[in-house]
Amino acid sequence: MKYLRLALQWITRLWFMIPPLFVYCAYRIFHLMSGYYSTEEGLWSDAYFLLLFLYIVAQVNLLRQDKFVQFLLSLIPGAVMAFTVVSIGMAAQSAPTRFGIDHPIPEGLAYENVLPADSILTQEPSPADTASWLQIYRGSQGGIYEYTLYAPPLLAGEVFLRCYEVTENIALSKRRLRKASRCPVEASETFSRIVDRQRFTIYEGDWGDYYAVRVEVWHHPRSGKEQKLLEKVYAMEGWMR
Repeated sequence: MKYLRLALQWITRLWFMIPPLFVYCAYRIFHLMSGYYSTEEGLWSDAYFLLLFLYIVAQVNLLRQDKFVQFLLSLIPGAVMAFTVVSIGMAAQSAPTRFGIDHPIPEGLAYENVLPADSILTQEPSPADTASWLQIYRGSQGGIYEYTLYAPPLLAGEVFLRCYEVTENIALSKRRLRKASRCPVEASETFSRIVDRQRFTIYEGDWGDYYAVRVEVWHHPRSGKEQKLLEKVYAMEGWMR
């Protein structure tokens, strides 16, 4: 509790430093959006939201300490912070990355197309199938997908996806994909449906710019090593954040 009070004192005392740092983070994020999504952009985004949280904490503490003048003065930089939030949000929706253009699908490459969300095409494996079976569907927007998986007997644990751009083996949406695609599974004794329309997002790329993606399905039992169940290549596009 002592250290918490000390931290609050410093946050409140240095409240005027938070907005400039916040705006600088916004500038860095905006600059990085002109390229591919990267770990650096993710780190700046984390700092961005941390500073927003610290600003709110400082504001509340100023009011609690009856420092009304400082509170009113801080509303001006607070308005600037709000403007940058809106600006970054709008930029995130429209900033092209050229990822798909810079990674065209190689000629002669065998790949599958993602099925529409309401597709009436093959949605179930044939009775003769006994190996892992994967189907990916388009979600509500380009870059947002859902997958269905059938698999032979598995140990209890979880399944998840790893995706890679084919020509340069670039890991896609590395910070988010495993968490989004993860699905717990119970022990099974027969070939059965393990995942039903689990949603995930590919962030690299722009709407309409398709590139080749190797989708790998992995199984991680509760006790034991991860094992790849299958992989398939799809033509996919990225979500324009």
